[in-house]
Amino acid sequence: MIIFLLTLFIISIVLLIPAILLQSNGADNGMFSSNITAGAFGARSNEVLVKFTTYCVTIFIVSALLLSIHFIRATEVSAAPTGDTIEQTIPVEETTEDIVPLPISE
Repeated sequence: MIIFLLTLFIISIVLLIPAILLQSNGADNGMFSSNITAGAFGARSNEVLVKFTTYCVTIFIVSALLLSIHFIRATEVSAAPTGDTIEQTIPVEETTEDIVPLPISE
């Protein structure tokens, strides 16, 4: 399931980049002007690109949320105590020397 979600996530990212760059914003100052996209893809290409971008964004957001839920649950399960705790003490070396502060240079 996780491999499917990751694949879906990456494919949606790869498809979103050209879908966003091909859209015109009405001012004709995008990467491609609306005349070029209308001539190359037809007059109704903007409507198709908007719908395609909407679907890609929806898939992107849903897969991102599902991946985050999966990784949060996996982290909680791995961090949960199992009941078998082993007490481990770290030996601390005690020194009899006085601590001398370092000189501060100005």
